[in-house]
Amino acid sequence: MASPHPGMHVLCPLCEGPIPDLLGELTDEPAAINASTRATDCYYCEAPLLCPGLGSLLVAPVPPVPPPPAKRTACKRDIKFGDASGVDAWRVGVEQALQDEANNPYRDPKLPPITRTKMVNKFGQRAFEGYAWA
Repeated sequence: MASPHPGMHVLCPLCEGPIPDLLGELTDEPAAINASTRATDCYYCEAPLLCPGLGSLLVAPVPPVPPPPAKRTACKRDIKFGDASGVDAWRVGVEQALQDEANNPYRDPKLPPITRTKMVNKFGQRAFEGYAWA
C-alpha cells in the first residue's frame, strides 16, 4: 500500500527537506498514515508529519495526546529497498525525478514551483542520514 504523496514541491515545515512521499508503507501502520490519522516522522529531522491531502504537509500535535509518530522499520526498509544501500539509490532516483519535474516545460504553471531538487534539508542533512530505524 503506497502512502500519501504530498507533492514534488512540498517541504517539511520545520527543516525544509523535500518530502515527495511519506513512505508510510515502511511503518507498521500504513493505513492510518494514508488516512492521516497517524503521523509519521520526517526522514530528515524526525518531526511528526501528517499529510491531509495533495500539497499539504502539517506538523502533527505533539505527544502524549496522540501517539508518537510511526517509525519506519529496518525490516520494511529492506523489503522495499533491498538493504540500507538501496536507500541511496532511492535518494538518487527522487533527486532525478525532482529535477525532471522542475525542468518539465509542460508542467502546469498553476502548480507551485519546485524549489529543492536535492534530498537535503536547510541544514544540509540528507534524507535518512543518521535515521534511527526501528
